[in-house]
Amino acid sequence: MLFGLSKRIRSSISLRIAFLFCATFAVGLAIAFLVTYFELTYSLERSSREILSSKLQEAKTLVSTDGIPGLRHFLAIEKNRILNAPFLFRVLNVDGETLYLKPSIQETQFDFENAFNTKIDPVKSLGWQSLSAIDDEDKFNILTERTDADLFLQVGRSSEEREGLLEEILLNFAIIEVILVFMSAFFGIWYARKSLAPLRELLKTILLIEKGNLSQRVPAGQSEDELRDLGETFNRMIARIEKLIQVMHESLDNVAHDIRTPLTRIRAVAEDALLSKNPPQLKEALEDCAEGATNIADLVDQLLSISEAESGEMKLRLELCDIKNLLTEVVEIYDFVAIEKEITMTVATEPDHLEWMVDRKRMKQATANLLDNAIKFSGLSTKVSLQAKIDRNELVISVTDQGEGILDADIPRIWDRLFRADKSRATKGLGLGLSIVRSVAIAHHGRYQVVNNKPRGTTFSIFIPKP
Repeated sequence: MLFGLSKRIRSSISLRIAFLFCATFAVGLAIAFLVTYFELTYSLERSSREILSSKLQEAKTLVSTDGIPGLRHFLAIEKNRILNAPFLFRVLNVDGETLYLKPSIQETQFDFENAFNTKIDPVKSLGWQSLSAIDDEDKFNILTERTDADLFLQVGRSSEEREGLLEEILLNFAIIEVILVFMSAFFGIWYARKSLAPLRELLKTILLIEKGNLSQRVPAGQSEDELRDLGETFNRMIARIEKLIQVMHESLDNVAHDIRTPLTRIRAVAEDALLSKNPPQLKEALEDCAEGATNIADLVDQLLSISEAESGEMKLRLELCDIKNLLTEVVEIYDFVAIEKEITMTVATEPDHLEWMVDRKRMKQATANLLDNAIKFSGLSTKVSLQAKIDRNELVISVTDQGEGILDADIPRIWDRLFRADKSRATKGLGLGLSIVRSVAIAHHGRYQVVNNKPRGTTFSIFIPKP
């Protein structure tokens, strides 16, 4: 049973907290009581000694003035006899013989007969002495002093009353501590379970999510504390994961199609080549296979580049680059595509000879993706402009088109990997272009931006700070 309880306590945070609280409370209460108990014991003992000293001084004054008969008469008075019933009064001569003895009503618990019949040297008995009870732990405290008439006076009292009071206090404390410990355990378990209720809700939600239900959320608690912050953070994290999985599901068919197409073409070309015995056809087949493999490799490289940038592991080869020359090279790559759509492309930099520390290859790739999108989503006989300038110690590269623009609802998502807006689904692509732009900007410790122009068109910008 104890093993089962111990195992249950170890496996439950609520019980562990309650047990720790209860144990701490019990130990603290015990320490407080022990300190109070010893202080009270010391205080009662000091008070008892002060009373005995006062009684002795009173008896000493009577003996000095009226002798032993005066002390006997004083103690024989009814009122004094009742008040001094617990006290022992004894007068000795210098030889240790008892001249007068007024016993205590508690003398039956102590062996006074043997103690008083034994002749002692009163000088050696001066001060405090204690006589143990016959079958109890009580003590009989005796104070001895010398009077002016060469007599020795003893006054004593049993500690039974004091010990009884302390035992009663100890018993009451034990009862109170047991009650308080049980109460602290009950309220500790109740408060711990109440405080950790958000964690149980979180665990319940995690178990449901583990079964595939990503729509589950942790209920928001009423108290604004760390557990509520944890629940809200968890909900935001699951929302982002759900959104990412949704985007991945939406893009899965496109990715599968764009990868399957070159693979199918490679396989068809290879099968035709196996049936052909014409060397030129075999060479052409190998070239087609190599081109298809290159397209697949480029796709994989793009995905890896995005992953490297997002994990902070993209390595840059920074060099002082002529920005206008870089933009011109990008325009030349897409010159033929632009001519087909009768799109005019322009390049402008401010100043004309603008140089900046960038990774030329990565920056060229990012700019090319922006230009590719601008041409792809622009209509016939429109204009696309590439501009570069320095603004507040940042290099700003902008690509502006005259297309239909982007829906406001899609703007926060266009930078996500594999995201494609509804109107772009009929256009060839994987939705990786803007993700690569974002990754290159982040790798340069920069930022990115998109603005819908009025009445139409879009401007994409990359901001690169000085390294």
